[in-house]
Amino acid sequence: MALAALAAIASPAQEQPSIPAFPTQAEAITADVVVLDKQGRPVRGLGKEDFTLLEDGRPQTIVGFQARELAPPGPELPREVGASDERVAENKGSSDRRGRTFAFLLDDLGTQLLPMEAVKKTIAAWLSDKADPRDDITLATTSGDVWWSDRVGRGRPDLLAVLGRVQGKRPRQPVSEWMTDWEAYRIAVYEDATGAATASEGSGASGPPASPGSPGVSGGAGNPNILGRTLDRVVNRWRTAGKSRSEVRMRAMDLYDALTRRIQSVLGAVARLSRGLAGARGRKSILIFSDGFLNDTNQGGLDRAIDASQRGNTAVYFIDAKGLAGQSIYGADQMAAPQGRDVGVISMEEAFLETAGSESLAENTGGASIRNTNDLLGGLERVADESSVYYLLGYQPEKSPDGKWHKLTVKVARPGVTVRARRGYQATPPRVLEAARAASSAGKTAKKGPSQE
Repeated sequence: MALAALAAIASPAQEQPSIPAFPTQAEAITADVVVLDKQGRPVRGLGKEDFTLLEDGRPQTIVGFQARELAPPGPELPREVGASDERVAENKGSSDRRGRTFAFLLDDLGTQLLPMEAVKKTIAAWLSDKADPRDDITLATTSGDVWWSDRVGRGRPDLLAVLGRVQGKRPRQPVSEWMTDWEAYRIAVYEDATGAATASEGSGASGPPASPGSPGVSGGAGNPNILGRTLDRVVNRWRTAGKSRSEVRMRAMDLYDALTRRIQSVLGAVARLSRGLAGARGRKSILIFSDGFLNDTNQGGLDRAIDASQRGNTAVYFIDAKGLAGQSIYGADQMAAPQGRDVGVISMEEAFLETAGSESLAENTGGASIRNTNDLLGGLERVADESSVYYLLGYQPEKSPDGKWHKLTVKVARPGVTVRARRGYQATPPRVLEAARAASSAGKTAKKGPSQE
């Protein structure tokens, strides 16, 4: 009886009080904004009142504002044996100790051996001499051969060793079968066996807009009166090698198939990196080192990559690995001299159209393109500087997610400045995201064999 009485007295004290829970849900959109002066240097000291943010042309109330600036690195303390790295939160100036977050995506599938060596040399020089010891770095390749993350101060030797393993895998085309990506795309998608445009010529596409000044499929590039019959052009160029029209078309189909896989590998890697960096704080930059890819609206992936970037709050930068290299058609190893009427058109295609997709991805996510320069290190330093001083704006949309693309415009009340922010976001409803995750999980399960279950 005594034990029963004690149990009765202790029981209420051991019961945990119930805590009321109130379900809540709020849709918020954030945007990293970089403001540059006329010399391309980040502008400091701006306040909330200096910014105007518009969604689809309608002014929005900025409910969240932060000015972020990388503090100078302090002295590196010696690490004790057995001490863990940032395993315990102490709330002692963590924001001052935090560096920047960069993901270097090397398009080894779309870059030849020698340009990739120049890219590796550039990144190695930056890691060795320019990077902040607090910077978090991810190295990845589009082929999936390399994926490594570490902090510069503690992992520089490992990062350099992993970087040294990267090799450019894009094969050099035979001289007798040389064809640009744009030519292969046009022949495989928009021209029949005679070279005439097909019914799908000039069809528009939904989703984010192409980069201004970079013709897309739905613009001048889809007009046969501007670019002429691409098949006829290549047939004439290959005539000295004895290639027939059917052989040209077969070669174009093969090249376009390889191009499609390369584009999908880049966009898929950007989406994975954005999802992986979603939990990191501060501005997160994904730098794509590649020859670039065209704006092919016939295949998906661009919208998904931009949507993942928006949700992970990452900015994508495109750094052209080709630099100022001469166009392939001007090489002395060609079987025949280029036709005079084709030189200008091919130069435009290789200089603008073949990088329109990568430029669109960069500009729609708040990044930029570094092109037409052999100073890759200087371009990398510019991107790093932009990640050192930026502004974070937040607002609540007027409408619930409707699945549509919404345009964002950020203005700054300062004359002569350049503003870089993502151009919009895909307002994907939560139920669509949940269905996509469920389908992805089901697909992964279906691919497992009995021994993997």
